[in-house]
Amino acid sequence: MKVFFKAMSVIDPPEYFTSLDIEKMIAPTYESLNLSEGRLEFITGVSRRGYWPEPTRPSDIATIAAKKLFVDYKIEAQSIDVLINASVCKDCEEPSTASFVHKNLKLRDDCKSFDLSNACLGVMNAIEVAKMYLNDQSIKNVLIVSGENSRDLLKDTMKVINESDCSRKDLKKFIASFTIGSAGSALVISSQAQDALWEVGEIHSMSDTDSSHLCEGNKVNGVLLMETDSEKLLINGLKIAKQNYKKFLKAPFDKYILHQVGSTHRQRILSTLEIPENRDFSIFENFGNSGSSAIMVALEKAFKEKFIDKSHSIGLLGIGSGLHTLMMELKPCN
Repeated sequence: MKVFFKAMSVIDPPEYFTSLDIEKMIAPTYESLNLSEGRLEFITGVSRRGYWPEPTRPSDIATIAAKKLFVDYKIEAQSIDVLINASVCKDCEEPSTASFVHKNLKLRDDCKSFDLSNACLGVMNAIEVAKMYLNDQSIKNVLIVSGENSRDLLKDTMKVINESDCSRKDLKKFIASFTIGSAGSALVISSQAQDALWEVGEIHSMSDTDSSHLCEGNKVNGVLLMETDSEKLLINGLKIAKQNYKKFLKAPFDKYILHQVGSTHRQRILSTLEIPENRDFSIFENFGNSGSSAIMVALEKAFKEKFIDKSHSIGLLGIGSGLHTLMMELKPCN
């Protein structure tokens, strides 16, 4: 059965930390370690990353993105049969964040809703689940949303650095945290081809769960921290990415959207998979890594800027801590 990428919408955060802002806020640590300003942007390639101020919740962000999609694509809320919230960020442990989005959008009582979480791959995994749901002829439209907000992670990380005797080694494990940005995204996966953007083609996945310890995020005593061994994560990620990419029958693609991590990751993955740089669209420079929304935000902006259009075959190359990689083909509708 054919499944279609029907619509997409993203929203950008209203406030930003530049890399220089962050360095100024942890200046005592920089001074004690004899580090110069500009180092963070030089290492990561991220100039700024955004966030929503309190009391904005992930469900609020996801709701705004979904409402924008309904308006932009003239989609009725009552036509949605399944809602999947796929963000890393959650309103609370219970109930599901999808519950609040469902309520905010006034979806039908018989519209299924639930959370699906897999770090930065959440939205990509949700598309795969949507394809399965659409095998049921009673399901026509699946709405996937994500509301990612890096506010707490950024502020808590800076607080811990400032209040501890932070060594260069300690600081290094927090660098990935400073690449994390924010975004809202919404998309509809449908069994209906009319006015669709693309058809969802091949999907391939691979995992290296022996690497699951290389990036761990936890909230302890009200403090949210993520510790990452970025070097090993990159090496192991490149290995499974190469193996996974080889599964595609129709590669190379006209255009590519990689997971938005940073400059080193981008250059290494392009080199490893032998993808020409001019076929890839990146936004991490100004938005950082917005978690499960990152690939969708880059796809939407590439489409809006006409780097990508409906005639292109597109490779979405996702990777997330765990360690997992999911790659997906979007192809022109016939």
